[in-house]
Amino acid sequence: LDQNAIDMGPAIESIYGKQAATEFERIFRAHNQYTDELVKATKMNNQAAVKQAEAKVQGFVEEFAAFLAKATGNKLPEVAAEKALRLHEDEVQDVFEKYIAGDYTGAAKEYREGLNTMFTVSKALSGAIVSQNPSMFNNGTVDTPAADLRSALNHLAAEHFALSVMQMQQQYDGKTQASN
Repeated sequence: LDQNAIDMGPAIESIYGKQAATEFERIFRAHNQYTDELVKATKMNNQAAVKQAEAKVQGFVEEFAAFLAKATGNKLPEVAAEKALRLHEDEVQDVFEKYIAGDYTGAAKEYREGLNTMFTVSKALSGAIVSQNPSMFNNGTVDTPAADLRSALNHLAAEHFALSVMQMQQQYDGKTQASN
């Protein structure tokens, strides 16, 4: 999961430069740590720690939404970014909760919904980037040559969702080093 965050850096750097990529990586990698904390707290049945981890995830949603709005010159408004990020985090949590409750069918269904959401998120993000920087994309849209950016973001965002869910499940089952 952490490598997924690192892999997104070059895409951000290619548009916004090294400083923005570094900030992106700081924010995004930290949120992966909050997920780890949430799994550990859940496994220990420590409700206070669960609430604390959930608050950190919400802080990520707000901080990252502000970052995206600023980076895109508000072509992706902060409210829209926050709504999309909150939906993503809720879907990851829903899959995890169904999984630990033994509702594997429900977890699989929610997983597919969450994965599909990531394609909508990446289309909105790539559309904002292309709209902000039309000359970088031959004055196109995300449904033309700029689709390469959209495709890359689709892949990385979908991979992020998959890895988030799988890591939480594996960690809960004690199958990762982070779960110890």
